Amino acid sequence: MGFMREDASVLVRHTETEVSVALSNYAREFTAGGSVLVRPIEAYEGLERVMDCLREQSRNPLFVTDLSSHQQRLDSVVGSTGEGEQALPPLESLVAFHTSGSTGSPSCVVYKKETLIEHARVIASSLDLSDSQIYVALPPPRFAYGLSIVDSHLVSGVPVTFADAVWGLPGLSAAVTQADAEVPDQVRDIAIYALPQHMPLLLSADVDPQRVTRIFVAGGRISATSVARLAERFPRLRLTNMYGQAEMGPRISVWDGDPADFIEGMVGSALPGVSMRVAFKEHEDADEVGRLVVASKFAMDRVLRAPYTSVAAGPGAEEVVTSDVAVVAADGSVRHAGRADSVLNVAGTKVDLRRVSEIVAAAAQPLVLKIRSRPGTVSGDDIPVVEIVPGPETPERAGPIRRALHSEFGKLAGLFDIRFVRELTLKESGK
Repeated sequence: MGFMREDASVLVRHTETEVSVALSNYAREFTAGGSVLVRPIEAYEGLERVMDCLREQSRNPLFVTDLSSHQQRLDSVVGSTGEGEQALPPLESLVAFHTSGSTGSPSCVVYKKETLIEHARVIASSLDLSDSQIYVALPPPRFAYGLSIVDSHLVSGVPVTFADAVWGLPGLSAAVTQADAEVPDQVRDIAIYALPQHMPLLLSADVDPQRVTRIFVAGGRISATSVARLAERFPRLRLTNMYGQAEMGPRISVWDGDPADFIEGMVGSALPGVSMRVAFKEHEDADEVGRLVVASKFAMDRVLRAPYTSVAAGPGAEEVVTSDVAVVAADGSVRHAGRADSVLNVAGTKVDLRRVSEIVAAAAQPLVLKIRSRPGTVSGDDIPVVEIVPGPETPERAGPIRRALHSEFGKLAGLFDIRFVRELTLKESGK
C-alpha cells in the first residue's frame, strides 16, 4: 500500500465542486512537507489565537482551510518569540483540526503529520479498502471522523466521494453514477460511511439495495433497530461499527461482521498500536460496567483548549480515562455502554440518561434515539429531552413511552420532553 498515486488530488472528492477543490488542495498539502489546520466553516472567538499559536508550533508554513471556500497560507514564526519561552518544542510538520464540541467544549487537536499518516495506513488496512468498491462518505470531512476517511483513502490510493447528508441523498446517487461512468465495464459494490443519525436517510435512499455491501458507522451509538432495518433493506450488507476519540487518532477500535451478529454497543477490538481496557469496576467479573481506558501510539501530540491561549501536551503513550463506560464480555469483546457523565438533576432527583435510553429504546423501538438535556426553569435543574426517529413499531404518541418511564421515574416522567422527529439535526460528531 503506497502513499499516494500521481492523481492523488482527485482521490478524495465531493459532489459539490467548491468542496471538491478544497479537498484536492488539502490532499496536496497533506502529502507535501507543510503543516495544515482544518478550521470550522464558522469563525469563532479564539480562531486567530489558534492560528498564531500553530505558526509558533510548526517549522513549516501553515496552510489553513475550512474544506469549503476559505484557505490561506501563513508563514512559520518559530523563533520569533524565542523558543525558550515555549512549553513544547516546535514540530517540523503538523496537522491540526477541531473537535465538533458534540461532547464538550471544542478543542483544537494537534498531531505530528507522520503520526496521522501511519494511523491512516492502519485504518486502511483494517477496513480492507479496495478500489473494487465504490466508496461514498456522508460525514462532514472537516472533523475527526471525516478527516480519518480522507487520510486513509489518500494513503491507500482508493477513491472516495463525499456527499451531503440531506433527505433523499441525491449526492449518493450522483457519486455512484459518476463512479459507474468512470469504470463502465464493471458493476461495483457500494460502501458507505455514515453517522448513526444518517440511518433514516440510507433506508430511503434511491440506490440499488443489492449493490450496497458495506456500511461503516462511527460518531455515535447505532441502535439495534437501525441495524436490523439496514439488514432488511440491504440483504448483502456487512456492517462495520467503529469507536474513536478525536484526541486519540481518532480511530480506536473496529467491529466488523454480519448485522445479525451485532449487539448494540459492540465496538470490537482495538486497532494495532491501540489498547483498551475497562477499569474502576466494583468486581473483575465479565459484563461488569466500568470506565473505558485507552492508550494509543497515534494519540494527539498537543492540544489547544478554549480559550486557546496556551498549548498542552498530549497523552503520548500513556493511558487515558475516557468519558465512556463499557463492559468486556467473556470472549474479550468490548461493548460501549454510554457516557459516564450521564446523570442529570431533574427536580432535585438524579436521573441516569443511560437508563432513560434503555427504557425508551424498549418501549419505542426507534430507528434513531438521542437523549440530551436542556436547562430547567430552576437554576441547576435539567430537563431530559428525548428525540425519536420513529421505527415501524414506534407508538404514534408519547403516552406509552411516558408510561414506561413512569414505572421507573414516577411523576418525574411528566417533565421529560419527548419529541418525534423525521431526522435528527445534531452537531456532527468529531469522532
